[in-house]
Amino acid sequence: MIELKGVRRRWGGFSLKGITLRVERGEYFVLLGPCGAGKTLLLETIAGFWRPDEGEIWINGRDVTHIPPERRNVGFVYQEYGLFPHLSVKENISYGLRARGYSRKERERRVREVVEMLGIEELLDRGEVGSLSGGEKQKVALARALAVKPDVLLLDEPLHSLDYSSRERAYAMLKEVNRGLNLTVIHVTHDYSEARALAGRIGVMNNGQLVQVDRPEEVFDRPKTAFAARFLGVENLFKGKIKRNEGGLLVMKVGGLEVKALGGGEVDPGGICIRPEEVRVSREPLSLGNDFEGVVREISDRGAFIRVSVDVGDVRFISHLPRRDFLRSHLSVGERVYLGFSPESACVLIDDEEEMDEPA
Repeated sequence: MIELKGVRRRWGGFSLKGITLRVERGEYFVLLGPCGAGKTLLLETIAGFWRPDEGEIWINGRDVTHIPPERRNVGFVYQEYGLFPHLSVKENISYGLRARGYSRKERERRVREVVEMLGIEELLDRGEVGSLSGGEKQKVALARALAVKPDVLLLDEPLHSLDYSSRERAYAMLKEVNRGLNLTVIHVTHDYSEARALAGRIGVMNNGQLVQVDRPEEVFDRPKTAFAARFLGVENLFKGKIKRNEGGLLVMKVGGLEVKALGGGEVDPGGICIRPEEVRVSREPLSLGNDFEGVVREISDRGAFIRVSVDVGDVRFISHLPRRDFLRSHLSVGERVYLGFSPESACVLIDDEEEMDEPA
């Protein structure tokens, strides 16, 4: 278990701003955010490479705020893996054990144990690690981190250099390590598909702050701030004001439209967002709760889906239509269509001063 209590850390003109977080034992927690959000700085502060200016860090019920990294029993895998090019695979894996003073016999036992668990026995016969592929280097780096039997495993963009098929295999391997060892994991990434594939919970980070912490489905389907919505791929992001409450639904003014959304007790929401996958476009009238007529302005083939832009008065909506549905619809640019989405799919946003579309 990892607990952060008001952790602040300055780094030049940047700072972590009072991070408070609890990650339970055995949890796979993903820190998700853009480059420069402070994810790696937070990870390194947890590991003990940097001491916080304020706040406390607890691991498994022990205050480690002022304890050096080698005494925190933390496994760390860097983005570039941090392998020693002049050492063999076996020497790299056993490096942390040697540094901790384990006997040769115990080092041999632990190396054998971890390579069998990861299924990389054949790599032990390789010489220096420079000849390994990206996927092989990743496994060796993970083996080195696990060999010391850490209380927590910290992963800094560990999959960034892998191709699609290697990533899929890595997802399965990391999940197995997490579940098989009941190991607490914090995984840093800027890739939200990676976060969705692995996380039990996600912490969205921006400018040194955690802006949302929740289960993946809540983070992706109901972002709380305009930043989170935009970063997570929500294209329909509008400024809006509450007009009234109608039977448990908020009715918000967005440009010249009235949009119904599920209310969450927000005092003064700054806007609204709708994921493009939730927006339906049809030649036939719809009855989804938010139903409008508009004109198709753009159609763009994106492979797995077709991106369709529709102007409804002064508001432009984006819809991601499954390819099969689009081919059946025979939509064309300039055509008048029906557009709709449910109030449940319209997410009210806290005003975080992030830029949102403001219809004329």
